[in-house]
Amino acid sequence: MPAGAVVQAQHPQQQQQQQQPMRWSQLVLGTGVLALAGYAVHTIVTPYVAGFWRTWQASARESREAAAKAAADAEKAAAEMRDATRSLAAASEGVADMMRAVKDAQEWRCGGSCVEGEGRWGWRCGQVQHAGVVGGAGVDAWSRASAGSG
Repeated sequence: MPAGAVVQAQHPQQQQQQQQPMRWSQLVLGTGVLALAGYAVHTIVTPYVAGFWRTWQASARESREAAAKAAADAEKAAAEMRDATRSLAAASEGVADMMRAVKDAQEWRCGGSCVEGEGRWGWRCGQVQHAGVVGGAGVDAWSRASAGSG
């Protein structure tokens, strides 16, 4: 008998064997294996995932808090800069008012003949060189110089 014939003869025998029905013991064993696998996943993977979730939440919270703090610091710095700008503007206006007062006082004392840009304080009139500012010791020196007592 040829070798091919033997193989053909055995093949119909395999087809004749039917699949055996599922036994209850196999079903219970399979369910137990699935339950054990689920429990293992739950005990091993769940803490890892929970730890990752908590870490991610903490990181997100810290970044939100840092962004809020940076925004608050920027707002505080902007408010301080606005206050400093207002103070500087007020001081500049005060200096400008004082310079106008000095100029007006010098023009009044000299009869309007003061020339800007010469002299010790930046002013010179035709007769007297100004020695100071209005309200200070320079006014007394100017008064003495104009009266001839200086």
